[in-house]
Amino acid sequence: MKKAIIVLCMLLCASVVFAKTMTLQAGFSTIGANAGATYHVNDTTKVGINASAAMGNGIDWISEDFKLLFGQGLVSFDVLRSESNDLDLRVGLAYVRMGERYYVDDGWVMNYMDAVCATFGIQYTHWFGEKRSHGIYVGTDLPIAGYAGSNGFTDNCSPFFGPLSSSATLGVLVGSLRFGYAFQF
Repeated sequence: MKKAIIVLCMLLCASVVFAKTMTLQAGFSTIGANAGATYHVNDTTKVGINASAAMGNGIDWISEDFKLLFGQGLVSFDVLRSESNDLDLRVGLAYVRMGERYYVDDGWVMNYMDAVCATFGIQYTHWFGEKRSHGIYVGTDLPIAGYAGSNGFTDNCSPFFGPLSSSATLGVLVGSLRFGYAFQF
């Protein structure tokens, strides 16, 4: 009970200190979970982080052991000046790791793709409630340019430019196509 009271007091203090300056979001990406946090610098500019993860074990249509990690640092600009709607254009830097473990004659082999890239995306959030503190969001990002390689940047490494020139696009789309619940305090 003591720990619950401490956590409640911390949340109340945070909501007073960060009133209308922080947004937290939790939801789903295409095949996994998504979470993010943004700090409101002013009425139109936000900085934050976004992450997605997916794991499959024994799912035949994915693979025997599939993993996807997507992490992003971002700056977003709200182009829709409305209290109940946000339309954010997002520019960020992202890291993607997408891989699978499969069985061959010699045993289990792990094969994965890594990418570090600049991204551009869009996210729409509809706020509701008396204080417009709860909302639902949907968004996605595309890689603009970056560097991709497989197995820890040791095999087939090369820079890429544009969303159609690398398999990193698939990892970014699967990791960043997101929807869920947002809370603003």
